[in-house]
Amino acid sequence: MPIKKSGNFDLSAGIIATTKVKLQSFLSSDEFAKTEITLQDGKISFKAEQPILDKISAELGKPSENE
Repeated sequence: MPIKKSGNFDLSAGIIATTKVKLQSFLSSDEFAKTEITLQDGKISFKAEQPILDKISAELGKPSENE
């Protein structure tokens, strides 16, 4: 007879870690250090200087219009 298991998983930590790896692939270490990544209500947000945000938008696409 199979044993059923359930549990809670912290997906936000994995999403942020994956996003950090992606950002490090195209931002310099200085730019990456100046970038804050947050995940709220299923949306990833970045806080950084405008030139860095422009690079992120160019690589990942435009920010969502829905807020």
